[in-house]
Amino acid sequence: MDDAGHTRRPLPPPERPIGRLGANVIRLTTRRQVAAGGRRAFGSRPGGRGAPPAPPDPLGEECRDFDVTITRVGFRGVIDVRGEIDIRTVDALDEAIDLALGGVDREVWIDLSAVTFMGTAGVHALLRAQEALAHSHRRLALVCPPGPAWRVLTLTQVEHRFTVFGSRFAAHHAS
Repeated sequence: MDDAGHTRRPLPPPERPIGRLGANVIRLTTRRQVAAGGRRAFGSRPGGRGAPPAPPDPLGEECRDFDVTITRVGFRGVIDVRGEIDIRTVDALDEAIDLALGGVDREVWIDLSAVTFMGTAGVHALLRAQEALAHSHRRLALVCPPGPAWRVLTLTQVEHRFTVFGSRFAAHHAS
């Protein structure tokens, strides 16, 4: 009991922090909205007089989300990537990798299961992570089932440079 007479329940032991932010889970999110309609001018109504037309979308893309979450599972840092990895979103992936590299984890897993597209910028980010972890005598493992990310790794002929597992279950049992 504390001074006010309240009973305190013990909290579960926290997981060790990852990176310099000191949190159990770090989420880096970028939301891109490049759909038709775009932004409107300050003080104007959509479709109203004096409102400038929405700028055309040069790539013709719809709204897409990109999400990176870093967690710690045992002695591993796990980077969970969702959405598209391209030139616009690779900086968030690089930041997550840098946070994981700054930790003390013996292994870093990058889970690409929910990646819907990966360009060469994503391949280069993975290769940089592999090299940085090798220099510090740590291991990088990719969780990459058949799909868009796997196709890019095989087309660029870099899949042999990584330890790749089809699922987290397989990666866990191989460790």
